[in-house]
Amino acid sequence: GYFLACFSIHEAAASGPATGMLVMPIVLLWIPLADTLYAIGRRLYLGVSPFSADRGHLHHRLLALLTDQRSVVRAISSAALLLGVACSALPVVGRTMGVAILVVVVAATLVVARGLSLFDLAVISAGRCNRALQADGPELSTSGAPEREPPEKAG
Repeated sequence: GYFLACFSIHEAAASGPATGMLVMPIVLLWIPLADTLYAIGRRLYLGVSPFSADRGHLHHRLLALLTDQRSVVRAISSAALLLGVACSALPVVGRTMGVAILVVVVAATLVVARGLSLFDLAVISAGRCNRALQADGPELSTSGAPEREPPEKAG
């Protein structure tokens, strides 16, 4: 956090406040920010506390798809590296290209989210990936469809 704050202040002085102070930290932290916002939105949609635990995070969905923790780490690290490269380009390019980079980042996020079935209501309702990760929930295939019905909500 301290490094990001110092880096943002340094880049703001070099490139202007709009790019350096606001956009760069968002691009650098896009993966955890998007995952957190998705988790909060998913939990609120289900009517549970946004602070409750589940197995619907990005790394859980990737683990269900890739089945290997090293592959999951490589995928997330590769995405973070691409975001870092995009972030380093922001001070060099103009405002229009900066906005274009942000549009590409958001579009790529939506494509990946759709590929991981994150917008599928069965995946949202389940909030789990497989029995090995959480035994009391429905098992999800890599397509996101539950193999058994999710339990009824109390209330």
